[in-house]
Amino acid sequence: MIDLKEIKEKTADLLRQTAMSVKKISVAKSEEIEFQISEISNKESAGHLLNTISTEINNKHLNKIYWFKVIDNYDLKTLYASYKKAKQDKINNRAYSRLNTISPYLYIGSSRSLIGRINQHFGYGPKGTYAMQFIHWCKDFNLKVGLTILNFDKTIDRKAFQALEDGIWEEFRPMFGRKGPK
Repeated sequence: MIDLKEIKEKTADLLRQTAMSVKKISVAKSEEIEFQISEISNKESAGHLLNTISTEINNKHLNKIYWFKVIDNYDLKTLYASYKKAKQDKINNRAYSRLNTISPYLYIGSSRSLIGRINQHFGYGPKGTYAMQFIHWCKDFNLKVGLTILNFDKTIDRKAFQALEDGIWEEFRPMFGRKGPK
C-alpha cells in the first residue's frame, strides 16, 4: 500500500529544494536586440541579423532564456487577429505556436540551440516546428520587436532553471507559446 503522507512530504521537500535553487540563480550576462520585422523579410537579411545575435551571445557554455516583445505602439489587437487567422488558415503549412491572450510579450522560451530557435521564430525553420513564424503572417507590418536573452551558468539545476522560465512566463503572459518543458 502507498504511504501517500510520506510521498507528499518528500514531494514538498523536493519543491523547497527547487525553490532554494531558484533563489540562488543569477544572470551571467544579458543581451537586448531590437529589430524591425522588415529586417527579416528574406533569408539573407534574417541571416545577417542572426549573425549579429550570434556574435552577441557566442558563449555556448551558458543556459539561455529569451523573450520577444513588441517595443513600439503597434496595435496588439491587430497583431493578435493576424496571427490567429494565419494559425487557423495554416498559412504556408506552418506550425504556429499556441495562441494565448493579447500581450506585448510575444513569446518566452529557452533553447540549447538559440540561433536555430530564433531562425524558426523568424519563419525559416522546418514547417512542422511550432514557432511564431513571423515572416508568414506579419512581414508587411511596421513592427519593431525586442529580443531579450538572459544567459545563465550551465551548472544550474534543471528543475530550478525550468521553474525560473515558468515564473517569467507567468509574469509576462506572452501572446504565443506555452509554459512548461518541451
